[in-house]
Amino acid sequence: AEMIVRRFELWPLGAFQEKWNPIQASGGSDVSVRDGQPEPMSPEESQKQIELDGPYEAQLVASEPLVLDPVECAWDAQGRMYVADMRDYPLGPPKAGAPWLSRIQLLSDENGDGRMDKAVTFADHVDNVQGLLPYDGGLIATTRSQILFLKDTDGDGRADEIKPLIRGFNPKHSQLQVSAPRWGRDNCVYFNNGLDAKEIYPADNPAAVVNVPRSNFRWNPHTGAIEPTGGAGQYGGAFDDWGRHFFCSNRNPVMFAVMPYEAVNRNPHAGIERGSEDIAPAGAETRVYPKKITHTTADAHAGTNTACSGLGTYRGQLMPELRNNVFVPDPTGQLVTRYRVEPDGASFKAKRVGERTEFFRSSDEWCRPVNFTTGPDGAIYICDIYRRWIDHARFFPEEFVKTHDMRQGENQGRIWRIVPKGTTAPKITAAPSEPAALQQWVDRGNGWQSDTARRLLAERGTPVTSEAEWVHSSERKAFFEILRNPDDGKPSDARTIESRAAAIGDAPEDEWMAKAVLSSSALSAGAVLEKVIADGKLTQTFSPTRVETLRSLASACAAAGVADDFEAALVAAASSPAVVPGGVPPPFLHWWQPPVLQGFAEGLPKSGGKLGVKTLAELVSKAGDSRTESSRHFAAASEIGKLMQQMDATVGDASAQEALRLACLPLLPQRKWDDAQPVLRALLAPGQPAALQTAALALLKRFGTDKTSPMIYELLPHAGPAVRRELVAQLATGAKSALDLFKRMERGEISPALVDIETRWRWQRGKGELRDLAVKLFGQPSEDRAAVITSYMGAMKLAGDAKRGQAVFFTLCITCHKIGALGVEVGPPLSDVRVKPPEALLSDILDPNRMFEARWSAYQIDAQDGRTFVGLITAENSDSVTITMMGGVKESVQRSAIKEMKSLDRSLMPPGLEGAITKEQMADLLAFLRGS
Repeated sequence: AEMIVRRFELWPLGAFQEKWNPIQASGGSDVSVRDGQPEPMSPEESQKQIELDGPYEAQLVASEPLVLDPVECAWDAQGRMYVADMRDYPLGPPKAGAPWLSRIQLLSDENGDGRMDKAVTFADHVDNVQGLLPYDGGLIATTRSQILFLKDTDGDGRADEIKPLIRGFNPKHSQLQVSAPRWGRDNCVYFNNGLDAKEIYPADNPAAVVNVPRSNFRWNPHTGAIEPTGGAGQYGGAFDDWGRHFFCSNRNPVMFAVMPYEAVNRNPHAGIERGSEDIAPAGAETRVYPKKITHTTADAHAGTNTACSGLGTYRGQLMPELRNNVFVPDPTGQLVTRYRVEPDGASFKAKRVGERTEFFRSSDEWCRPVNFTTGPDGAIYICDIYRRWIDHARFFPEEFVKTHDMRQGENQGRIWRIVPKGTTAPKITAAPSEPAALQQWVDRGNGWQSDTARRLLAERGTPVTSEAEWVHSSERKAFFEILRNPDDGKPSDARTIESRAAAIGDAPEDEWMAKAVLSSSALSAGAVLEKVIADGKLTQTFSPTRVETLRSLASACAAAGVADDFEAALVAAASSPAVVPGGVPPPFLHWWQPPVLQGFAEGLPKSGGKLGVKTLAELVSKAGDSRTESSRHFAAASEIGKLMQQMDATVGDASAQEALRLACLPLLPQRKWDDAQPVLRALLAPGQPAALQTAALALLKRFGTDKTSPMIYELLPHAGPAVRRELVAQLATGAKSALDLFKRMERGEISPALVDIETRWRWQRGKGELRDLAVKLFGQPSEDRAAVITSYMGAMKLAGDAKRGQAVFFTLCITCHKIGALGVEVGPPLSDVRVKPPEALLSDILDPNRMFEARWSAYQIDAQDGRTFVGLITAENSDSVTITMMGGVKESVQRSAIKEMKSLDRSLMPPGLEGAITKEQMADLLAFLRGS
């Protein structure tokens, strides 16, 4: 308790009361948890605790008993207000088989004073209702297991028609369910994936399954079609006036769908893995500033978002200075952050507004803003679910859930209206019925009026036609011009090729412009690459973005297998300047040539032999056979061979620039093992730059342990800690090499401590001699995780040493987690552990699979060549899957090269860490994590 108190004392948040109540944790150990504010405030008292950044005021619109646990509000064409009361959160009905608790309320202001005073329950006993959208005289509602349509057909204010629209949802918990139904400019309804949706289907056609993993989706009301869309949001999404789609997840406040989903997947050889961007990444620019510290399991008061939800854009007329700003509630901090969106090439950046404060924040610890909406009157409406504990119960320690009422506040709920100070919001009026009047509403200053008019016209068969996005920046316009003119069954003409190359040259650091070109150049990527090289703007200066653009264009043209197009790129890649730096005679190696050749090496195996060769090495070997190629092709291939020889020499040349050596290294797998071995041996010897060693270790995997094992065992005694750990990990990948490794460990030749926890767990669950050796070396993790946690509770009473804890972190955690500059961020970030209750942190470490979200689920990929990869699927497209493994190493595996891919239904961190850490070391680790 003293340790926690001291940590809180470091925060300069002003004077406030701290109340600490001891509870009995597992095994009878004394553990202190800050209970904080024990009682709710009245709506009027809570209103006084709200602080706004600007000349605004918060007005109470509705409170209990009219609304209980409100999470979304919406207005139909008549201007009537509907509210989703998510009363099931977080645990559902108290008894199995009992009715669901959520409901939809229809509110009205009977006396005209601006505060709702009447409620009719439009629908009751709805399964975790979360999102609302008016449609066809009724409501579309998102729930835990399906998307519903509800309608009142007899005028009594209660839904008597309730039918499912879309099914197939089964989230692990309610924080991962589909949400944010929003009307798009294309007259489709857009939904956030919720992070757990995978295979969904129209309710009336279960056979028409649509796969939407890691993507949002849209529903066409006219045809009933379901399609994936760009990005993957959790709870909260909105369009702005230009039709730009923003969304969030719990730790990512603002994400943006940069590229349409169909463009991402249009060219199978483009290698585009995502169409969205995190435009407000974690860091100093997205720090949050709550007024009060409150107890949560993922506390926002380390300065980071941990519960972004209900993102909205302001589209009203009352506060023009806020127009098209993005607002993001974070209920763990009782706050709403304001962002201004600014152009950033073909994409955008979200800039935080507020000097060490928030647009909305409260010192009422039960205030939990979860949704932001612009009302028909131009005011801002904020749904406040008003709960003592806002994290899902599964994220609290088991004993804490047993001793606390996780539903405290279930009989409260508030909706706040934000308006300019001293202002009364205009009266809400119904939409006109005449088509001409609706057409006028489309261009009105209020977003609700515009969206309602568009929807009503579409429902009546006279939709407003408009671009999917109204662009207002030159870069964005150029981006869409490229996307609108793809290769149409044949390579594009010279003028189009030149415009694509010019777009890249004018924006060489814009990855999205390059992606647009790749998407549109299915049959002409080589011609674009030729023009880019000739133009010289992109190749003038080295940068990682430029390297990726060159590699991607080269790979795409080689994989497409269009002979003339590939030849154009091949000749350009072999070109040399008339004048070279320092008078160095030809051939002179340019920094841009290695990534181009790397692209050829990656693309040729995907071409299916259309170009007469399947590898770059084969291409070079055929350079002497002029009978099968044009003279131009022959000369270029011959030059490529010379360049590859020079690249081999550059990799091993300690005097060469490190960037150039790194650029050349990826081509090494084109060599036979006997040729590559001495280069890799030299790079993995002590004294080489860390970046080169990391790259060399990644390439070593490509040759397979059947070939590399002898060299690895020679390197191990002299390797540094990081290299030794990775070498051992490679030996433990396949069954044959793992068995040999474990036998050596049994003989005492190599320490078992070098084997990571995930690998131990995997082979402990295997079969035969390998399993028996794994159990003998590493023990068998207990299935009773609660008992393990109980046995380690005493570690919290020990005086841990943070310096020793850092060493423990380096040994056990560094390959998947990052704190400050130390470690690699593969698994969930640890930015919030400093203020996390120690018993919760201990539970996370020793029972990592008690709670994990779908995004952190580990997968195993068995490749056709015998290699096995275990990690997180971080990107995928129709051509390949990218898996990120411990240590941050990423591997892009072609789908054709995958023998089997399966979810392990657990996090990347398996149980059993107690086999590698003593109670004293646990105390040290906790001291380091909580003091970092």
